[in-house]
Amino acid sequence: MALAYQQEHDNDNVLATAQIGLSYNKFDEVLYDLGSKAAANLQDYQTAIKLLEDGLAVNPDNSSLRLSLSNLYLQQGEHEKNIGLFEEIADEEIEDQAHWNLAVSYDSLDELEKARPQYLLAYRSFNDNTDFLLQVIHLFQELGDTTSLKLALNSYLKLQPEDFEMQELLQSLDE
Repeated sequence: MALAYQQEHDNDNVLATAQIGLSYNKFDEVLYDLGSKAAANLQDYQTAIKLLEDGLAVNPDNSSLRLSLSNLYLQQGEHEKNIGLFEEIADEEIEDQAHWNLAVSYDSLDELEKARPQYLLAYRSFNDNTDFLLQVIHLFQELGDTTSLKLALNSYLKLQPEDFEMQELLQSLDE
């Protein structure tokens, strides 16, 4: 039923149906996902977060729920909670988007040395994403790592050759 409402973009009914369904079957991970997305679409972020936290309590290994919760924590500025989601998980088991999320959280908390490896782990999937590359460029500027900064700038300028500010930054590094 929740899926039918979702196809109609009826977020109120998706959320209500998911919550009713979960009262009958708290192990239905799909309902946690559908309900949280509907709540987020309704800008009821606290409900969305609660549903995802409850879903992860039922199945702590559900990486889809964890990533959705990470995205919400990031959006809400809950950086410590975001980092805590992944503390017990090996780097190779974390999705690249989650590595980016972790990097942003560490960066926001001014823990740049912890942000750096997370950005590098996410790089393989996002090296063609200008938003990602700009964050990496700013990190390397803050760290004073000119070698890595030049590499990131070159990658960025291949995608955005008309960005004169970044061109000037690269030229200033070569002087």
